[in-house]
Amino acid sequence: MHTLREILQHFLRRLRETPLLLGWLLLGPLVALLTKGWIGFVFGLINILLLGIYAILIRWMTPNPPSAPPVKRPHLELAAALALFALFLLTHLYIIGILVNALPEELFFRGMLLPRLEEALGNSLNALVVSALLFNALHVPIEIYNGASPLAALLSVFSIGYPSGLIWGYLYLRTRSILPGIFWHTANGNLGFLMMSA
Repeated sequence: MHTLREILQHFLRRLRETPLLLGWLLLGPLVALLTKGWIGFVFGLINILLLGIYAILIRWMTPNPPSAPPVKRPHLELAAALALFALFLLTHLYIIGILVNALPEELFFRGMLLPRLEEALGNSLNALVVSALLFNALHVPIEIYNGASPLAALLSVFSIGYPSGLIWGYLYLRTRSILPGIFWHTANGNLGFLMMSA
């Protein structure tokens, strides 16, 4: 069991080693400020705080993770995963409904893409950031459909307003299982659906 001090020291060390994550955490609230105003900025800061709390809880409650699963041809498999991502992006609004998106999204982003990015980039947190940004990019058509301008929708990819890809990816890295993310993602999607229906 890790102490809170050890966990915080670990996260600070990893942030220094991972400029992609640090950059996103710094840039995300500013993008939210530009696209959503002060309320977006405040929610971005709240989301960073929640990310920190979730990451601390996940690290505290999970044992040290097993090593990453072996990937035989990371670059070829990454290219195939990115091609699937393009197809997934095009069909997302039409095929995958709100109640059934958790399983395919977690299988793809955390089960397939994240391990290959991890192998290709050689850094699990950089891989986490790239997969989370691609996860956010998947939702650009939904942003546009909901009335956002294409520019605002594209900028939302870099906003910290949607930190779920980061936290579900981190949960995968800690457990090396997509099941916890599927359960959380499903609960999140269903709760959002119920809130929009009310």
